[in-house]
Amino acid sequence: MISLGHLSIRTRLYFATAFSLVLLTAIGLMGYWAVNDTRATLRSMLDDKVQALTDMGELRLLLGELRRTEKDIVINFNNSVEVGTLREAWKKSLGSLRGELTKVRQARTGQPAYEQGGDGALKANKEYEDGIAPVLDMRVAFSEDSNEAQGPTARESYELLAESFGPGFSGTLNAVIELPAGD
Repeated sequence: MISLGHLSIRTRLYFATAFSLVLLTAIGLMGYWAVNDTRATLRSMLDDKVQALTDMGELRLLLGELRRTEKDIVINFNNSVEVGTLREAWKKSLGSLRGELTKVRQARTGQPAYEQGGDGALKANKEYEDGIAPVLDMRVAFSEDSNEAQGPTARESYELLAESFGPGFSGTLNAVIELPAGD
């Protein structure tokens, strides 16, 4: 090892300062490379996770729209025109949900957890459609002329009668009478 004892104090300080600067530069470069590697790793992980979260958010919105349409069908069961429109919207929402599930499944090819989840979701979606479609197609209310589309003769006659007799003219009238005993 080189002996620094024969050098002046000033020279030793310069040497120590230069050596410290070289060490700090080396440590800084290693830190910079480590930060860049970490940044690249985090960026790829976050991009993947953020995309997955975005996809899940879109699927949740589509599922919410589907559920809202189903509720509207149940609430408006007595209005056949509205229910017909809502059924078409339900089929469209279900198709959109299935399309998005398929797209997410295909985008995650090669990732077993996503593939398995996507396959399960598509299967559950099909089972759901097969189970709920007959329920939503049921006609549970008595149809009356006020539910007909504008223009048909039945609807026109209903409107003329409603104009003449007022609201509620076609409502059901229930009467209860009590008969005397023995008659």
